[in-house]
Amino acid sequence: MVIIVLGVVLGWSFHELPFKIACRLEYAFQKKPEPHIRIKDDILKVDVLKDGNIESYHKLKEKFCEDSLPHNIFYYALYMSDKYGYNDANYDAYRSIVDIYSNNPALGGIDSLSYSLAIEFLKKGASGGDIRARRELERMGSFQIPQDH
Repeated sequence: MVIIVLGVVLGWSFHELPFKIACRLEYAFQKKPEPHIRIKDDILKVDVLKDGNIESYHKLKEKFCEDSLPHNIFYYALYMSDKYGYNDANYDAYRSIVDIYSNNPALGGIDSLSYSLAIEFLKKGASGGDIRARRELERMGSFQIPQDH
């Protein structure tokens, strides 16, 4: 009886009541990041974008890897490379682009524009002295830009 009165007071019709309760319960029990974790991530993002903080950039990259979302570093890598001239971010941008296509077969493979962009980041990193970028270019040897399907 209390649920029916509560439903009427809140404007629920009786047939919607079980659905609305189920939705609220499902929402209540969803795993959400702790507020201090979200705030910490946001602080890292602000430190990277506002100040070009390299330590925060690496912590953010680690966080994305822990969450199995390493490609999410792309935006921050691009920003660190272009705005702050942080050379190591070029390799991270390259890896992000390549990984997005490698880990998502539904995308049908990397297109020529994305591949060209990835290679530019790789070359920029290698020319700036990043050993990872140099090794990757050496491993690739002669590379061809794939033709779009």
